[in-house]
Amino acid sequence: MVNRAEPVQNNKLATQIAIMDALAVDTTRLIVRLCSSNLGAEELLARINGSKGKNIVAQLFDYGAVINSTHLLGAYLNAVTAMDSGTCISNSVSMEMLLFAAMTKQISDAIDRIGIKSGDKFVFFSNDMKTYNKFKEALKTDSELKTTRSHELAAASRLRVKLNGSASESVLQAMAMARLRD
Repeated sequence: MVNRAEPVQNNKLATQIAIMDALAVDTTRLIVRLCSSNLGAEELLARINGSKGKNIVAQLFDYGAVINSTHLLGAYLNAVTAMDSGTCISNSVSMEMLLFAAMTKQISDAIDRIGIKSGDKFVFFSNDMKTYNKFKEALKTDSELKTTRSHELAAASRLRVKLNGSASESVLQAMAMARLRD
């Protein structure tokens, strides 16, 4: 969950939150968790898809392809904006978020690049605490998503994102540029 009571260490994350606030996106409800489960990817996806409702976003990502929490916050913001402006590729914010996070316009490529692969180590994202609490029953481990520089470099390499200084700034820029490419 994005906790605005704590000082934001990254200026880009602060900018992202300010933009979300301006667009009336409630960042206090966003949940970003590093998880594992004894269930397989298909079972976890079935659980998450079965618990979604109108305006509820819930998505599972392969931990190895998530650069950091700003990566997912940026993908969410871009997905909400695309849906609101009618420039979306998919028909749901959850799928649009996956497309933005994977930096592609192809759903199959997005699933291959950043979709959950197993229950061993994955990232749960949602804008709804009730969905998270329901999903928590299936988890073996559950903690705040914190990444190291070496993880950011490995995930960025996997997504073909060149990190120039700040990982957060680089991923947000790459995400924006990916949507502009044909």
